[in-house]
Amino acid sequence: MSSLNEYPLRSLDPQTELPSELFIIILELCIEAGISPISLSHVSQRWRTTALCIPSLWKSLEIDPRSPPDMLVAHVERSQPLPVCIACDFATAEENDINIRQLWSIVMSCSERWSRLVIHYNRRTIKFIPTELRDISAPVMRTLEISTSSTDYNHTEDILRRGAPSLKQLSLGGLSINRCAFPFTALTQLRLTSKSSLPYNYFLEHMNGMHRLEELCIDGCLIKGWPREADSQVVVHLPSLRFLQLGDRFQPLFIPLQLFSAPQLHALVLHDVILPDLPEGPSGEAQIASNYPALQCLSLSGNRSSIDEELLLPMNRMFRGVTQFHLLEANDNQLNNLLWIMSSNPAIWPHAHTIAIAPMSSGCARALSHLIRSRMAAPCRLETVILDSLEGAADLPNHVSIAKWESHTLASLQTTCSALIYRFNQ
Repeated sequence: MSSLNEYPLRSLDPQTELPSELFIIILELCIEAGISPISLSHVSQRWRTTALCIPSLWKSLEIDPRSPPDMLVAHVERSQPLPVCIACDFATAEENDINIRQLWSIVMSCSERWSRLVIHYNRRTIKFIPTELRDISAPVMRTLEISTSSTDYNHTEDILRRGAPSLKQLSLGGLSINRCAFPFTALTQLRLTSKSSLPYNYFLEHMNGMHRLEELCIDGCLIKGWPREADSQVVVHLPSLRFLQLGDRFQPLFIPLQLFSAPQLHALVLHDVILPDLPEGPSGEAQIASNYPALQCLSLSGNRSSIDEELLLPMNRMFRGVTQFHLLEANDNQLNNLLWIMSSNPAIWPHAHTIAIAPMSSGCARALSHLIRSRMAAPCRLETVILDSLEGAADLPNHVSIAKWESHTLASLQTTCSALIYRFNQ
């Protein structure tokens, strides 16, 4: 449907006697392709009449400092009584911008219908948003994303003190989780990115109530005072967690790994892993291994990672059950090191049947080809290689089936992307 953006809407004859059900489907597909409902309402009288009668066409809107308030009012009114999804990008707003005030007042007027609210703002120029969120009730809101381009060290108001009982997904950037006054018991996804620190005892109090949490991302200098010993009083128990992403560059990553107990964890992403991130002795390794017995997908991300045997061997001992391994955002030197090490040491993740590499370069083609040949001869054969480009594909062995581009979901990234999939003949 992306081609609809290039297709003249008037070429769809508005006088054609299409069944109403089919006509509505066409309008909904136009919305999915990025065509605004206002544009649809200007095609013809029939299109306008129909578009104005379908609230679902008007329930989603993205606004910025230049958005006309009348457009937002139209969306709010015409989407009734459905829940609405509003994304506000106010990061570039100037101080005392009257238009921002008008837009925000309209957004606030429909808070009872917020289903998804995204706010990106600059605390230095817009100081009223957290304060005005304090006494708002959002009974049907399922997703809340708040990020500020300047860390809010001085914000003291609690937000959503009247509650958000339906909230499932929460993302905070530059704003402390301690400022959220509502309970987190229903959350399934949580992303925390901040340079402002939060004492571990507060973090522990919040996290231990999240028994339904399935996805957790922590990035930045966020938690202050991580305990060095993982006794029962300080361990965070996350019984439903399936995905964990860590990137705290001010603490060794093994510390939170020892303090999270997630027996159902499937995918783990570690950013910029270096040797000091790992536990020093067997007891620390054993603790981490016991915390994640179901782990199958491991991803190392970032060009600062130390990819050598000193890093890979202890990680192999901690995560023995890995069947999918992803190396992301690495440079050629890191990628070559990984491929040659895994080629020469089949004991490193011997059950890995899938390897994903992004980005892939021609400078690593020989090492990749050698890995494929060596792993295809192993007892647990390599089945799939996922690349993000054709770079280096020419040197792959002829055992591969016909490669094709297809939509593939990388569990480590929680995203669907176009990838080159190589599947090997058995």
